Amino acid sequence: MNILYYVPHLSQASGGIRQYACAMLEALSEDKENTYFVVHNGQDDILMGILHRNPHIIHISPTVGKERWYERLTTDGTKLVNQILKSRKKGQTLRIGSYVDRLCQRYKIDVVHCPYQHAPHTLRPVIATMHDVQEIHLPELFTPAERAERAVIFMGIAERATHIVVSFSHVKHDMVKFFGRKLDSVSVCPLNLNKMWFDEFTESDLLSRQGLDLPNSYCLYPAATWPHKNHKTLFEALALIRESYGHQINLICTGHKNEHYDTLRTQIDSLALNNQVHFKGVIDEHTLYSLYKHAQAVVIPTLYEAGSYPLFESLFLGIPVVCSGVTSLPETIADPTFLFNPWDKHQISDLLVKIMTNSEYRNKNLQIGQLRSQELRKQTPLHSIKEVYKKARAYDNV
Repeated sequence: MNILYYVPHLSQASGGIRQYACAMLEALSEDKENTYFVVHNGQDDILMGILHRNPHIIHISPTVGKERWYERLTTDGTKLVNQILKSRKKGQTLRIGSYVDRLCQRYKIDVVHCPYQHAPHTLRPVIATMHDVQEIHLPELFTPAERAERAVIFMGIAERATHIVVSFSHVKHDMVKFFGRKLDSVSVCPLNLNKMWFDEFTESDLLSRQGLDLPNSYCLYPAATWPHKNHKTLFEALALIRESYGHQINLICTGHKNEHYDTLRTQIDSLALNNQVHFKGVIDEHTLYSLYKHAQAVVIPTLYEAGSYPLFESLFLGIPVVCSGVTSLPETIADPTFLFNPWDKHQISDLLVKIMTNSEYRNKNLQIGQLRSQELRKQTPLHSIKEVYKKARAYDNV
């Protein structure tokens, strides 16, 4: 089969979705039965590195893969006609194509695979990945307009996608319960954890603590500043630790600073945490590897996570970690001793102090992490995703 891997605008700002898409492509590079064509603007170093290491995966040049203005006009025009037909309660609507069909015809594509929450309009079978529907579980973090927008987008994916791929069973349950998908049209494919971005680094690659301007001791939290990442309660826990324990814990934060960042800066000022909390923003992999290895611990207070790459990275790199007891995280760490209620600043502060100062607790954490990393490293989505390709193509031939 010829597979179109659709990631036209993937970038570091995509956060965990970018990590997932790159890890999936890395796994697919082991597949010698199918041929892969990748739509991408060529501006992501990780993805381009995978393409350079695997010349059998064909990169569609940005000039060819870019949507033309008249193609956008045609797609939008067809959508408008369908809206008119629906408003007049006509039973039949037109199938909507797009510039993706031009690529499919040119490269004789059998299946389009989109590894993030999008399903392009195309006449070919589409496989889409749904990472989460957190607005259903945490509606308070979204405005009514945002909830409405996500509902429309996700319902569109649920209607257009021939097959949906998820990483964890709780997301599959949501797709069936809230979006009307049939059980056999949603597949749980494990994350690819066999190869990770930091595998190329060794201790000799460590950047110095002084060169990175790091405190002697700190906790690390790699996450974009989305509200559900829950920096807010983590900051409250840091202030509580200072007041109740008389102990100052430094926190290094990395990741994309979005529109919520200004709110967090205001909170840092109000809690007098300016000397403790340091945002590094989006950083390169070499620097992130060094931040992990110099950290005394990692904390992950997220309110919702389809799959936490910072948790995987901590386990694999041998860094003590405590995290939220939500969604996939308990399954990943597999020990309730290291879980806290992310809405409870007291629980977060207790475990944070413990992981930073209690050697027995830290050693147990590292032992669990070593066992889990060995188990998780064996995961690969390759067999599962190839079966999904076959299902999607068979559906197209019905």
